Amino acid sequence: MDKAIHTLKQKSSESFLFFIIQLILFHLSSFLLMWITYSKGVSIIVNIVLAVFLVFFVQNGIELNNLMALSENDVTDTDLDAKPV
Repeated sequence: MDKAIHTLKQKSSESFLFFIIQLILFHLSSFLLMWITYSKGVSIIVNIVLAVFLVFFVQNGIELNNLMALSENDVTDTDLDAKPV
């Protein structure tokens, strides 16, 4: 059971990390696409809007992670037969 819990915890962390990497790479590719596709003036305006959204996503992601993350002291993964207090 401990191995399963440890594996699920690791996969959860990996999934969140890959999601954040994907979000950043998506925005970077959007920035580059704007410079390739549109004129300089349009690209600057659109990139500013995209940058605002990226900052918004990062701030909310950090806030949610801080609110919902559990410390190692708050969780139990080994003492499954313990009597409730």
